[in-house]
Amino acid sequence: MRKTDLKPLEKRIIKALLNEGRSNQDIQYLVNIGRKKTVNSGRISDIKNNNNQPVASKEEVEKFLFQKETYDWETGLNRLNDERLIKAREAMLFAVSVFNTPYMKFKAEAFMLMLI
Repeated sequence: MRKTDLKPLEKRIIKALLNEGRSNQDIQYLVNIGRKKTVNSGRISDIKNNNNQPVASKEEVEKFLFQKETYDWETGLNRLNDERLIKAREAMLFAVSVFNTPYMKFKAEAFMLMLI
């Protein structure tokens, strides 16, 4: 079976989080937020044991943690990475709610205008 690949930035961030004293399990949780294929704890142990692994800067770690905090569990979207998709979803919900209002006439035309 093929290993789940970590990007070089993720490896540096994991090394920095390990240096901060975070546990492997906590790091595994953070890294797996929003991923389709999860990262095994063995990948984190490999990074922990690799003394040649460079460490991410404090800014990179803060950006990574902020990005993981903005993940929406209900929709499965991230505010930073999926901004256009979130706006399109909100526009569609608005258009459907207007279409379903019993007080509106010419609903089909209004629905099309709300989509645009």
